[in-house]
Amino acid sequence: MERLQQADLHGHSCLSAELFGYRPGYRPAEIIQKAKEIGLDAVALTDHDTGRGLDEFLNAAANLGVIGIPGIEITSLSWSRPTNFRLPIAHILALGIKPESINGKHPIPTGRTPEEVIDWIHDRGGLAIAAHPDRKYTSLSETEIRKLGNLNGLETLTLRGRIPEAELLARELEIAAIADTDFHDLRQMGFIGLTLLEECTNWETVISAIARNQIEVFEALTIPYHLRGRRPFQLLIKALLSR
Repeated sequence: MERLQQADLHGHSCLSAELFGYRPGYRPAEIIQKAKEIGLDAVALTDHDTGRGLDEFLNAAANLGVIGIPGIEITSLSWSRPTNFRLPIAHILALGIKPESINGKHPIPTGRTPEEVIDWIHDRGGLAIAAHPDRKYTSLSETEIRKLGNLNGLETLTLRGRIPEAELLARELEIAAIADTDFHDLRQMGFIGLTLLEECTNWETVISAIARNQIEVFEALTIPYHLRGRRPFQLLIKALLSR
């Protein structure tokens, strides 16, 4: 039986606008090189609130024969959020955003409401994914996800483990259950992701497969502990040492 393609849909480069000012130390093109090395068929670049690296990323993908998926992790802002210790921000993944659709007339809607962010994504033919719902401070709550009603999927498996509540919610709402690494270190890439249940030849066909739920989550049997997720205290120390 022919091997099915696999994809990691959430990752960052040195151009990402990161919390505490910490950014990965590698270029967008290096993401494609790493994916090629480990045999990953498709990978997304989803830098925080910027598309500056997408052209470099997509050019490298075309040259090396890896499917590069253009994306952005957008920071939405809503002061009407529940007050149970949640910050007023929530990250939403935009997958399948053409670089040319981002310009001065239609800038990335950083700091806008979740509704406005999702509309911006859909207007560009992209998929809107609720990022890391297990992170209380920077994610949409279950109540918000239900109220929005137009997300295309939510992350249900990350390097920190499975999120049972998100799995149940995705099933109930009949939206895509997404697995990815949210890598900020190239060594994290590919341990978790999606198996594509139909052959994909470019990023548009990957987006189509996700939209039609022609996917399954996969997880490596073993993941080194030091590569599982990012711990805020360690990030702060690394950011301070890099100054």
